[in-house]
Amino acid sequence: MGFDVSIVGFGDNVVDRYEHLGVMYPGGNAANVAVYARWLGAARAAYMGIFGTDEAAEHVIESLEDEGVELVRCRQEIGENGASSVTVEAGERVFLGSNQGGVRGRSRYVLDRFALAYIRGFDVLHTGSYCFTERELPCVRAAGVPVSFDFSEDSVDSYVEEVAPFVDYAFYSAEDEADDAKVAERLRWLHGLGPAIAVATRGRRGSVAFDGALLRAAHQTRPRGARHHGGGRLVHRGVPSGLSFPDRCGGRA
Repeated sequence: MGFDVSIVGFGDNVVDRYEHLGVMYPGGNAANVAVYARWLGAARAAYMGIFGTDEAAEHVIESLEDEGVELVRCRQEIGENGASSVTVEAGERVFLGSNQGGVRGRSRYVLDRFALAYIRGFDVLHTGSYCFTERELPCVRAAGVPVSFDFSEDSVDSYVEEVAPFVDYAFYSAEDEADDAKVAERLRWLHGLGPAIAVATRGRRGSVAFDGALLRAAHQTRPRGARHHGGGRLVHRGVPSGLSFPDRCGGRA
């Protein structure tokens, strides 16, 4: 079943190198959301960001192309692609370190008039706290394109307060928070900063959304092809959040 929805992921793409397996998998929050949109039947899904020129970059590019994700507004710069080292302990992913986004961490993707004309062709733009895109959000807001934003677990309140006014759909992870009342309080605070909808993802417990009037819970769902390698945050009923997509795209040794 398809949906007449279009989405562009703007920001990060990486490879996760699973050191205990000697394999690297493609990912990155913005790139992942574009892939999951395709899996869920979105009419159009694109990724817009910066790639390096190494083997890791080529692996991510090939994987996104295989998934039917549009890449026409991407850039490629000489140097390392974003990469992180990962292992698994007691069934959970453990991050060992990263190269801070590689070339993407050193180069700003400025939304000029041509890029803004491109993103106006989408229903929503998704980005997040590791995407290095915060300075472009006012331009996206001025262009009239709704913004979906994934705040990380380590986003401090001052950062959220600065970014949230330019966000329409705000996400944060509450996987480790067992207290439903605290989750609801946090959602009300986040919504009060400007987003029309605030969503807490809670791993296997699903997600909770607040629209200013009602709190709504949803069970966890998995797009076809996604298995156990992801970070635990999924696409809940067609609303984007982050997760890697190794199982379907395949790793590279």
